[in-house]
Amino acid sequence: MKIKAEITQLLDGSKNTKAYADVILDDEFVIHGVGAVIKDGKRFISMPSKVWKNKNGEEKRRDVCHPIVSAFRIAIQEAVFTAYDKRSQKSIIEIRRKNVCLRKLNLFAETQFQG
Repeated sequence: MKIKAEITQLLDGSKNTKAYADVILDDEFVIHGVGAVIKDGKRFISMPSKVWKNKNGEEKRRDVCHPIVSAFRIAIQEAVFTAYDKRSQKSIIEIRRKNVCLRKLNLFAETQFQG
């Protein structure tokens, strides 16, 4: 089975969930909202879930869909974190480029206004 993951949202680095991804299976089925989670140095995925309150008012959560076989979960997890690592690297490079551009603009502005 062909598994492809696309990061749809990068989140604040201080939270356990680092990103959300769409996972595409055999170019025929998509799972939206798969979470890329890093907690205590371990990486795992969270599947999209439905949240509701039971009769006692307690919040309950249940996965909307999930792999039945652990090898399939691992394959999805690898695809999601491969996409996450690539997107994170790209974001770091973009931030560095923006910082360099800002520094150049600041130097240019300083030389222009010093007169």
